[in-house]
Formats: sequence, structure tokens, C-alpha cells
Amino acid sequence: ADVHAVPVAPDCPLHRPADPLSELFAECVERFRLYRASAFEDARITRWGERFIAAAGDGLRSSTPPSAEDRAHIVNTEPLPSHFLLPHPQNGYRPDSPSRGAFIDWERAIVGEAAQDVAYFTAPTTTFWDSEYLMTRDSAAEAVEQYWRAVDGRFARGSFDERYRLYRMMTALRSVTWCCRALITYGAGSAAHQTSKTAAKLPVYLSDDFMDLVARECFE
Repeated sequence: ADVHAVPVAPDCPLHRPADPLSELFAECVERFRLYRASAFEDARITRWGERFIAAAGDGLRSSTPPSAEDRAHIVNTEPLPSHFLLPHPQNGYRPDSPSRGAFIDWERAIVGEAAQDVAYFTAPTTTFWDSEYLMTRDSAAEAVEQYWRAVDGRFARGSFDERYRLYRMMTALRSVTWCCRALITYGAGSAAHQTSKTAAKLPVYLSDDFMDLVARECFE
């Protein structure tokens, strides 16, 4: 909330997409196209991908374009839990202390919609990557309300709720298509660069059980 409340100067050099959601969808579709054209396509995975792309496309076409005000926030675009450095209570931190956390890793930052960051942070595809925790719609909804309490009137909610729902869907699609693309990357001789986390998580993310969970939590 503090990051999103920082005023953006007119000469800020960060990319300012006219519609960040549409750009993200196009990125997912292209990644999936490359997977479909490869020797590593799996018909089972393709059916899930096609289903999610169709649902995300329908949602995007029926959505209201964001206002200029809604697109005026500095957005990290990849707020993984591991990108936050927070003071630990055992190190003398107190809730009333002036000590603050830090938000690191800004390689994909843009000027865009706050909904993109919040949806990425609360998506089950995000939380499960670094842990065994799956953020459900109910727990995500509570996190969203905590976020808006932290915003505390510093900027308007605008079309956040509609766009948040679409961004949560698009975040899940981004994860699925990234995993599809990873099948090519690691199957084409780049396995030496695969981390132990990727080796362990990729089969789970592409399983029917996980795809079914994503469908229920993010696309229904």
C-alpha cells in the first residue's frame, strides 16, 4: 500500500502500458503458442490451457478499461513473499517501532494498476511456489481488505475490485503458461539450469489436481 501510494512523476521512465491486463494476456497467449508448436505438447495440459485462455479472454473483453487514475501506481508486478524483507520480532522489532520492511526485486516494474500487484500476491499459484500454502478466495478477500485499510484513503479504490478479479485470473494463466513454456526450456537441454524448486514444483503445477484447484479458485 505504501509503494502504491508513492506519487508518480510525469517524467518517470518506467513503462506505462495503456492496458496492463491486455499486455499480460498477450504475453500468456504467446507463451502458450510456443508450447503448442513444440515437441513437448501434452494434450491433457493443452486442454487446461485452452480452457483458461478462453475464460481469461472472455473476462478481458467484457471488462471496463482502467481509468488514468487507476493506472497511476508504481507496480512491482512480481510481489512474491520472498521479495519482502521484514524485521523479525526476535530481533527487537515492535509493532510501534519506526523500523520498516523492504520490498526487493524490481526487474519488471511498471506504472500501472495496484490490482495487478495485489492479485499476484494473493493468487494460489504465487503462494504455493515458495511454500505449501494455498491462498483461497476467502483468505485472499481478507488480505485485500487489510490492504485497503492500509491504503487509508491515500488513493481511490476506483475499478479495483473488477480488475483485481481479472488480474487474479490472469496471474493463474500466467503461471500455467510459464509452466508450459518451462517444459520446452528444460526438455530441450537446459535442465542443468533447472533449480531444485522448479524440478519439484513443475509437475505439481501441471497436474490435474492443481489445475482443477486453479480453475475453482481463480476462474469460476
